[in-house]
Amino acid sequence: MTTSTQDYVDVVNVVHQHFQFSDAKDFSGARSLWADELTVDLGGVNPAVGERSLPTP
Repeated sequence: MTTSTQDYVDVVNVVHQHFQFSDAKDFSGARSLWADELTVDLGGVNPAVGERSLPTP
């Protein structure tokens, strides 16, 4: 599978937006970048699933 330049730019933009929202403590903005369901695996720690994995204001 190859990735296009546009795919790369899209990923960079989402990461940039995520850090801007996080720095501004705009958690609803950061949440808008994610899917409704996700799993965070911190390796060896019980994973947080769904809403529990997102910070609350």
